[in-house]
Amino acid sequence: MMKTTAVIYRSNSGFTEKYARWIAEEADADLLEADGAKLENLLRYGTIVYGGGLYVGGINGVKLITAIGRNWRIKS
Repeated sequence: MMKTTAVIYRSNSGFTEKYARWIAEEADADLLEADGAKLENLLRYGTIVYGGGLYVGGINGVKLITAIGRNWRIKS
């Protein structure tokens, strides 16, 4: 059965990965590392949870999520 929720993460130190695994387990969601996630594969999910480290320049990897958001609007 295909899951409808994905937890995507980008982790430099391992902390974000730890929490992403926990959230995915509790939510019965697919767990995906952001670097391996392809936009066309992510569009099938109804819910996407994203985790990335917060740095002065912003959230690590947030460009992937904004790209998904733009494409979701086109798909809907």
